[in-house]
Amino acid sequence: MLLFLRRSRLSSINSVTVLTSISWLILTAASPWQNSSSRRSPWQLDGRDPDRKERRESFFKGLNFFNAKDDSPNTPATRPAIQSDTSSIEPTPEIKELPWQDYQKGWTAGYDSFFYWPVENPKISSGFGVREGKFHEGLDLRGGSGQKIRSIGSGRVVFSGVINGYGQTVVIYHGAGLSSVYAHNRENLVKKGQLVERGKVVATVGSTGHATGSHLHFEIRKNGEPENPLRYQFRELSIKG
Repeated sequence: MLLFLRRSRLSSINSVTVLTSISWLILTAASPWQNSSSRRSPWQLDGRDPDRKERRESFFKGLNFFNAKDDSPNTPATRPAIQSDTSSIEPTPEIKELPWQDYQKGWTAGYDSFFYWPVENPKISSGFGVREGKFHEGLDLRGGSGQKIRSIGSGRVVFSGVINGYGQTVVIYHGAGLSSVYAHNRENLVKKGQLVERGKVVATVGSTGHATGSHLHFEIRKNGEPENPLRYQFRELSIKG
């Protein structure tokens, strides 16, 4: 009887040992992360995953199914896009569209007998007239970015903002239908309706609008029509500070 019990106990121990060994082998074979890299699947070694496409398709099918279930009479299938309110945004005007005739209203004085150049040490890089098949309606004056731009004469600021192609622009009315235009500015420093004196800083040189580099595009217009600025008398003004 005792021998039978010992043999039974031994058999139980051996069975447990065998089962434990088999379980360890199964876990070892099924758990590549517990082994060295040599036991990993090929796509775990070189980044390939042959089942990736199938898993992605299965994921998106499930996602579409979930979204379809979410559609109900109270949930529209297609939600309208949020549109910004652009009713308050004014379109960028063309230079010829400015109300040139209106600028003369309430202004009876004539313009100054001479003007100051709008920048110090003025150097003309492009003149008035036909240029590359197009008519250049003013002068291009060289200037570094941020350089001060001064009003050529006393007058009233009739425009300060953006003009199509000109970028940031200041227009000053001087009287007798004559206006000066300062374009491609980096920053406008005056506001519409402001009165300015000759030599007043009104903007800084920049490259806004259609410009290939920092410079001042300067125009003189008579009743809205461009005139060659060199027809007028200019003096150079050198002011420190």
